Amino acid sequence: MLFAAVAPEITADEEGLVKFPLNGTLHLSCSFQSVPAPDSAKWTHNGTQLLSTLVTLTASTTTLTRTNLQANGGGAYACSASNEVGSDTATTFVRIQLPSDPVSDLEVIERATDSLTLSWTNPHFTGFASITSFRVIITGGGPEGSEAFGGDETLTEYTVSSLSPLSFYTISLSAVNDAGLQSLPVIVQESTRSLRLPVIEEPVIIVVNSTAILLQWQSPRYDPATTYPVTSYQLTYIKQGGRETPTNRSLPLQPTSVTVGNLAKGTVYVFTLAPVNTAGPGATFTYEPTETFIDPPSPPREVTAESPNPFTIQLSWSPPSSDGGRPIGEYRIQVFTSGEYSSTYNLPGSAETYDITELSQNTSYEIRITAVNADNQESNYVAVMQTTAPVGDPQPPVLDAFSAARVGNTMAEISWDTPGGFPNRYIIQIRASSQNKWNMTINFTISVQLLPSRQTFVFKDLQPLTAYSVRIQSENVKGLSEFTEIFTFKTYGDVEISGDEAVSVGSTLSLGCGLEGADSSDSNINYTWSSTNGPLPPRASVGEVDGVLVIQDVRREDGGVYTCTANGVSGNITVEVSRSSNLSLVGIVAGSAGGGILITLIVCTVLCIVWCYRRSNSKVVVDDIDSPPVMDRCSHIYECLPLSNAGPVYNNPITFMPNKAYGVGLNKNLKEVELAKSCDDVYVEVQAGVRRQPEMIYDLAVHNPMQTKAEESEEDYDEAYDPESDLEEACTNM
Repeated sequence: MLFAAVAPEITADEEGLVKFPLNGTLHLSCSFQSVPAPDSAKWTHNGTQLLSTLVTLTASTTTLTRTNLQANGGGAYACSASNEVGSDTATTFVRIQLPSDPVSDLEVIERATDSLTLSWTNPHFTGFASITSFRVIITGGGPEGSEAFGGDETLTEYTVSSLSPLSFYTISLSAVNDAGLQSLPVIVQESTRSLRLPVIEEPVIIVVNSTAILLQWQSPRYDPATTYPVTSYQLTYIKQGGRETPTNRSLPLQPTSVTVGNLAKGTVYVFTLAPVNTAGPGATFTYEPTETFIDPPSPPREVTAESPNPFTIQLSWSPPSSDGGRPIGEYRIQVFTSGEYSSTYNLPGSAETYDITELSQNTSYEIRITAVNADNQESNYVAVMQTTAPVGDPQPPVLDAFSAARVGNTMAEISWDTPGGFPNRYIIQIRASSQNKWNMTINFTISVQLLPSRQTFVFKDLQPLTAYSVRIQSENVKGLSEFTEIFTFKTYGDVEISGDEAVSVGSTLSLGCGLEGADSSDSNINYTWSSTNGPLPPRASVGEVDGVLVIQDVRREDGGVYTCTANGVSGNITVEVSRSSNLSLVGIVAGSAGGGILITLIVCTVLCIVWCYRRSNSKVVVDDIDSPPVMDRCSHIYECLPLSNAGPVYNNPITFMPNKAYGVGLNKNLKEVELAKSCDDVYVEVQAGVRRQPEMIYDLAVHNPMQTKAEESEEDYDEAYDPESDLEEACTNM
């Protein structure tokens, strides 16, 4: 049989554009007819021949298989076959499908206690495929997992449910196209809302009266990002210990207060309050059990009013006849003028009078007073009418010879009796007396409510030793008074101090203080003295008229700088104190009661010393210094010497008193006063008389181990001691 040879005629099984997914497998085939059968077949991709291992050839078909397609696997695929007669080619176009771009603008648009609602914008490039679904992955503080949900490019919202309240979540969203390819995820983080609101804040409960109680509070603090807002409040109340069903009330969001009325008198109630949102009631707060009042007090009694001056109304009253079962805590006074409220005054419950001040003269006032008890229950008011007194014409002040109370070198204080007419201002004019023009005018405003009987004003920055002229006029609500007659005064100069700058111990210091420009008849000068050593000693005195400072029996510590201040002007002087020339040391003294020998010891610290007296010209220690022979010969012939408290005991020992001048006539019955602490104390403070000696007289028979610095024999003492010369010297030097 004969056959006619025919060239291959090829037909692509997949015509037009064929899509394959990324990483997928490509299958393309071509069918052909030819006589004889093709002796070869091949495939090309965009003109490049593919490996024969990818090609399968049969008598009528050729197939191309490529796995793990990549993005560059798309393009023109051509199959060709040839025999001895000819060849033919067929082409198929392939597009590789890719994942879509990620979604954009992902956010949580609504939060609930158990869900989060997402919103997003779908991508423009969908990977040469259509979006057919989305996938979410949930991780965080509650249930975790993933879920897919169907939808196309028009779906842009989705609610993730079955979440935990007040939990933080991370949510990723991917788009899936019909090639089964998933876009890169986009992440959003958000938390669910809380399930319950917290407790209310700043709760206050106030008893209004016998049948009403006021509750106040503030909204609970919460994070609006995690908690539904408050929409209302749930109130319940019941009598304490009651078995009836509690009363429930729903309260609006505002105001955050409520007055509960129609309650029983004198009854304890328990109130609870809870905030409410869409998740339901929040935490409940229980108020302190609170008792309603019994009854309000009755009004004050015997209320009267009078006007003691044009600007004051004095109100008086008696307590109410009934306090309502609770003590009266306060009185409330309200003032009205021409029917208009003016002011309120709250007074303690013990008050029975009150002066209402700063009123207008010649004006009618209505005064209302109520009583308030400890339960804050207020009585009905009692009203009284009162008109304030009228103000008279202004009167000029009176300046007299005593008006200049205090004059210094650069200041002057003047004073005057308050004139009639209730002045509220003074106009004060001052000039140097040598001038004709009043070169300074001072407006001195005062309160008519606090008018003193005498008014004072101080001029400053004046010139020393200068005569000044002053006149004053007063002003009240009706106008100005006439000026006073001209009053003159003269300023002083500097302080001049006179007196010795060097004195000796035991002498008298006298310092004079003079104020330049003053004379001895000037009684308006006030003298004060001070010292760098501190307060003046008790031995000091200051003359009231001449200001002379006198310090008797000068001591070493009296030295220093002394300052005299006269009417605000100060001056000072430095005084040096030297030891008296008649100081001498005493030797051994024979003891009288202990039978021992007394020795002089130079000691810087003495503890527990008992003080006794002896005559300066005798070795005998005595306990009585009121001796007539002593008075005859010398008024200061006894010296106070320390003895150890372990020494002889005398019938009537006299103890040392610091800063006390000792001498004839001293009360011998003084007992156990503060003791000296050191040798210097003994020297400076012991005696106001003959000798101030730093020695300590000690009884050797006691053998006190604390005082061992010096020991002398009785013979040494006898050689050094001359009673007659000592006494003569003592009386001469006093």
